[in-house]
Amino acid sequence: MKVTCHNRRELIRCLRQNPTQPKVIVFTATWSTPCRIMEPFLDNLYRRYQNVADFLYADVDELESLARQLEITDQLPTVILLKNGGDEEEWFSGADNEELQRLFQGFFR
Repeated sequence: MKVTCHNRRELIRCLRQNPTQPKVIVFTATWSTPCRIMEPFLDNLYRRYQNVADFLYADVDELESLARQLEITDQLPTVILLKNGGDEEEWFSGADNEELQRLFQGFFR
């Protein structure tokens, strides 16, 4: 599943759907150059892992208070990997696709 969440309520609803399914939350911004650079790579990760995890996309300008609360307003894109109902999590910020690929491979092995 690939969903764009436009507010906190939508994000929470998507996180609660199928709680045993791992989640990938991708925080981006339309104005962010690193987000634009990483977009094709993130799309490739989605195609590779779409049967393993739900991908939830959120724009930090639409979820501004949550982005501030998570301290990710200037560290974009930020990717949060969750599994086991959120008991296991990994965070990634930036535009290093090799590092992000290693994180996915380790998290979803």
